[in-house]
This record gives sequence, C-alpha cells and structure tokens, in this order.
Amino acid sequence: MRATRRLLRTVAAAAQADPEAAQPPPAAAAFAVAPTARQLSVDEWLAAVVALRRGDFAHYGLALPAHRPAELSDRVPHPRMSLEEGTQERLAASTVLVLAAHPGAGASTVAAAVAEGMASRGHRVRLVDCADPARSGLAAAATAELGVHAAGWRRGRRDSVAVDRLAWPATATESLPRPLSAADGPPEVLVVDVGWPARQVLAASGWVGGLVQDAAVLLVCRASVPGVHHAEHLLAELDRPAVVAVVGAARLPGPVTATLGPALRAARDTGRLIGVPADRRLQVAGLSADPLPKSVAAAGRRLAAVLYPDQPELAGLSLTSPTKDAS
Repeated sequence: MRATRRLLRTVAAAAQADPEAAQPPPAAAAFAVAPTARQLSVDEWLAAVVALRRGDFAHYGLALPAHRPAELSDRVPHPRMSLEEGTQERLAASTVLVLAAHPGAGASTVAAAVAEGMASRGHRVRLVDCADPARSGLAAAATAELGVHAAGWRRGRRDSVAVDRLAWPATATESLPRPLSAADGPPEVLVVDVGWPARQVLAASGWVGGLVQDAAVLLVCRASVPGVHHAEHLLAELDRPAVVAVVGAARLPGPVTATLGPALRAARDTGRLIGVPADRRLQVAGLSADPLPKSVAAAGRRLAAVLYPDQPELAGLSLTSPTKDAS
C-alpha cells in the first residue's frame, strides 16, 4: 500500500511540475488500470489521484449516505435544480433514453451494451446512470473510477465509454443534475439509464421530460407474458415509435409472441424489436468491469445500429428481428 501511494504521489508531482510531459511510471499502471483497459491519460491519472487523496473511495461498494458527509460539504454540493413545474429542458447531444418497462427488466445491462455498441460504431459515448446510488445497476461497471464532480456525478470510464453515475440520491426526476458533457472534441452520444419508474419519467419535467420528447427511446422488458404486457401499455402511453429490447431470449417463446399487442407487433415488423439473450453469469453476479458476454455485446451492437443507423452496418451484423422470424 505504501508503495502504491508513493507511485501515485510521483505521478501527481510530475504532472503538477509539467502537465504536458508527465507520464505515469510503468509500474503504477497496474494499480489503476484493469488488465483489459486502455492506457489512462495524464488528466485521468490526476483526477484519480485527487479523488483518492480526498477519500472518495474509502467506502467503495457500499451504499452512499442519504446526505453528504460533513467533510465533503464544501467540495460536492448536493444536486438540486429549481424548475417551474411543467418546464422541459433540451439537451444538445444526441441521446438514447433507456426505460425499464418493469422492475428487473435488465435496463442497466442493456444500456451498457448499447453504449459499447455505439462506441464500436465510431461514436464518442457517455453512459449516464440516474438511479439512486444504492440501487444502481452500473455501480461496478467502470474499469476506472475518476472521483466525484461538483455537479453531483460520480465519474468513471468503461474502456472508451465515459460513465457518470449519480453521486447522491435525488428526491424527484426534477432534482437530477444535468448530464455532464465533454469540453472539447467531437459531439457525444448520451445513453441515459434513467433508473426511475417509467410512468414517472413519462410525466417528468426538466431535462428528463425533454428526453421523452426528443431522445431515441429504448424500452426494455423481459421475454415473458407479463413483461410484454407492461411494455405494450407503456408504448401506448408514449405515443411515439420506440425500439424495444426483450431480455431473456434471442427469439421470443411462442406464448409470448402470441400475446404481443399492436405496438409490439409494429415494432417487430419494422425491425425495432430486438432479442437480448440471457446470460447466467450476469444473472448471478450482475454487471461488473469485466467485458460483456459476446451474445449480449452483439445484441448491443444490433440495438445501436437500429437506434442510430447513421454509419455503415458492421460486417456480419443482420438487422432482421429474430423475434419476427420466430413468429
């Protein structure tokens, strides 16, 4: 542990002396980068060092308290936004809004798969998790943690994808801080795992309400009769086209296909209903910093291609809905 601290202090001191030339010592990379992760930049090293010295990860893996610790009160303000009721804000970035049709749908895993699928198609991607930190499905998904931003987001990366998770619980969707954006470079695609009940999101104001009107909507449900019933009712309330991810089978079981309503049949017939295979490891261990199973990653690429068909289709990737073939 002492050796780790000395290495990190060396990186910080070198970067403060010459930010352009400073590079982390080769031995230090083992302490900050997962074996499959990319090389971190100097700015990311500095952010990680500052976060470690501040004690942001002293209780990593535990639920965050409902209120800020007193020692952080002057560093990380609790996010609160004051908006008139019914006001909707628009985000400049291209955005995918990921909604769970019911609890346990698998929306966080699908959001991570879509974000990686977008990145594989050449997009610059930010994955935003708005769930209460104690209920986050992405709590362990980052390959590098970069500390807490003053706006109220816990920052990290999952290889090439920026990952921002809510740092402190919010009382309502209107209390959620606006997503962060990159200071420079090409525009980002935001993949927002909203983490709130779908009907509450559909009635929201603020920037979340703006997403309901403007974003590409991805509705996630389980491959079960109750799951597709929930999705059908929400599609009727949404009253606009959406892409549907059905988690649990690459092809819908016959009884589930037989109960599809008009909105889901329309999604199936136009290639907007995509099956996401079940994975035993994810069901048991949950989403972690490990690479996604190949079948889930492939489904994420298919969903990305349907949501944003602005780039050539990846080799060997068919957009024909597997569920349509099964019907």
